[in-house]
Amino acid sequence: MTHITGIFDEWLGKVVQREGIEIAPEVLAQAGCAVARKEYRLLKERGYHTTLLGGGARGIHHFTEMVGGDVHITINWSTGQEIIDAGTPIEPRMDAEAPQAMIDELYDKLPGFRQAFDKEGLSVAEFAEYGPVQFFRNAFLKGWYLLLAEIPARRNVHAL
Repeated sequence: MTHITGIFDEWLGKVVQREGIEIAPEVLAQAGCAVARKEYRLLKERGYHTTLLGGGARGIHHFTEMVGGDVHITINWSTGQEIIDAGTPIEPRMDAEAPQAMIDELYDKLPGFRQAFDKEGLSVAEFAEYGPVQFFRNAFLKGWYLLLAEIPARRNVHAL
């Protein structure tokens, strides 16, 4: 099961900026990891035979905060280098919790966080229209259409 932790955080950041919501960057940075940890616990409690895959990393914390869990994290090459360069100790943090005050602030200020964090916050019917899903889909489609446009452009170059 994939949780796009960094993309979720990026979307929330755009919401914060667009709506002028005052929230500290270090609080906002806890959102995606807090949801991922909650998802992870639910998967384990319910005994689902699946692995949580963290994707869409936007910062090294999207990797380092998941260490110690039975998870897989996809990162790009530059993020891997950032992790090495940062010298952040790679130690188990998956069972750590964000301070409750941070969770409360995210919960109070960001309805999109509430929808993701609450067990009943988002119905199956609402999922396709949920902001982070739309954000991810639109980014994917943009890249897809750019790729499709690039194919004939390169064919024309090589046909000369």
